[in-house]
Amino acid sequence: MLILVFSLLYLAVFWVQINVLSGFDLFPSASILFLPAGIKLMSMLSGHWHGLLGLYIGKLAVEVWILGSPWTLQMWLIEPLLWIVPAYVTLMWVMRRLGVEPDLSNVTTYHVLVIAFSASLVTSLFVQSYLVWVGEVHREWLKAVWSMTVGDTSGIVLTLFLVAWFRRRILSRFGATT
Repeated sequence: MLILVFSLLYLAVFWVQINVLSGFDLFPSASILFLPAGIKLMSMLSGHWHGLLGLYIGKLAVEVWILGSPWTLQMWLIEPLLWIVPAYVTLMWVMRRLGVEPDLSNVTTYHVLVIAFSASLVTSLFVQSYLVWVGEVHREWLKAVWSMTVGDTSGIVLTLFLVAWFRRRILSRFGATT
């Protein structure tokens, strides 16, 4: 059930990104405010393998239903792995280096910012390098990497802010403290 939640959440937020927030796009595959990156990070942090599998399924759903990509090995395996695995490995490495507990009990704002930027940078490096390598996109590589990194990081920060705000609002209705 959790896998389905992560998949549908990623699909829904990506749909909003494409249909409502497309004005933030700088390049193909690079937006200055990319909210699905926030869902990606939250899925990895809170869902562990459920989150990873949910992201994989959500990414495939986006490719098929929103972007209309052809059914190829590239779409089914290469692109999702380049998009998920480097970010997850980076996330786990940075958390270990910062001493962040797996249950996030000691996470701080500083930790979140370092994790968000690190995961965004690594994802950008892999995705943009792949796009240039396969010849799908011809543009300035460094500019595309930086734009995607900034967009993913800002999307993560805004998404986490919205989740925290929503959580406080809901909990305060029930008299709970945050």
